[in-house]
Amino acid sequence: MWIAHKISRSNPSRNLNHPATLRAFGLQPPNNDTMSHESVWNSRPRNYGKGSRSCRVCKHKAGLIRKYDLNLCRQCFREKAKDIGFNKALAQAQDDQQPARVGMNRTDSTASTVPINDPSS
Repeated sequence: MWIAHKISRSNPSRNLNHPATLRAFGLQPPNNDTMSHESVWNSRPRNYGKGSRSCRVCKHKAGLIRKYDLNLCRQCFREKAKDIGFNKALAQAQDDQQPARVGMNRTDSTASTVPINDPSS
């Protein structure tokens, strides 16, 4: 603080506690021990809950698919589904022996999208 002391002798009207003056001489402004809103908000842990999870491709937080430990948002899943190995399962229709697309109808109870390398199938 010898710089501040030297300045105060040469120009007594200068405010030495002003943050700009302290920064000009490489000194820090006085630290207040009160916690601001930002420090309280950023101090909470982010290793659980919605705020901690994001898409592994685009870091988006909404629409996250966590099943099979994918951790992809729905947009990235649609883009990467074929690369990952998810294909629409095909089933034979009982009536007309034509292949019916399973998973296209939301009311169908057998609708599913299963990874090819899934050991349970």
